[in-house]
Parts: sequence; C-alpha cells; structure tokens
Amino acid sequence: MADHKTFKEDEHTVNFDDTSNFASSRWDDAVTSAKENLSEHDRELISEPREWQTIYSEMEARRIDSRAGSTMKRYIRAIQPLPRSLETLVVKFALSIKPHVVDFSALWGLMHLNMKASIKRFF
Repeated sequence: MADHKTFKEDEHTVNFDDTSNFASSRWDDAVTSAKENLSEHDRELISEPREWQTIYSEMEARRIDSRAGSTMKRYIRAIQPLPRSLETLVVKFALSIKPHVVDFSALWGLMHLNMKASIKRFF
C-alpha cells in the first residue's frame, strides 16, 4: 500500500497520491470566481445548459450568416476547432477526477458569452 504523502501548498492541503478532490475543488473555485465578476444576467446566461456542439453550431451559423463579412468569417474559421478541443480536455479532466463530478456548463457558457460579445461588434 502506498505511503500517503500530504503537503501544505499555500492554503491548500494536497494529497499527491490522489489529487482528484483537489482538482475538483479548484474547478469549483474557478467557476465561482468567474461568476462573481459577471452581471446577474450574464451569470444566468452562462448557467444555461450547453455542450461543445452547441457552441460549434452557433459559430457555424454566424459564419454562414449573409451579414458576416470576410474578416468575421476568417476569425470564426480560425477558432471553430476550439469547442471540440476543449471537449477533449473536459472529458480527460472529468475522467481523471472520478469519482468526483464537476459541472462544465460554465465553461461553455463563458465561451458563448465571449463569442456573443466578440461578434456583436461585427453586426
């Protein structure tokens, strides 16, 4: 049986034999921190259920919009692979912290909010 080593790192106690609890807690802290800096409307917006496919579809709809100029289309094409890549990272993170479960809706919500704010200047 492995010798459990616990180290004091800043204000966090980390068991390096199993960091899943630490990672799960830090994810929750990051989401809480991000939400604190948003308006009530934006907090509600990022809490809506979304998945990577939703973000990808929103990007595609904006890209093929007849009002989209060539610059906007080029920007969207450049970042369109991002939702799928983030999904790969999310899945690997979720698997690495099992049995803990975290909610990634804020990640997709923040991406949606960022996209919405960025695209707004083109329309």
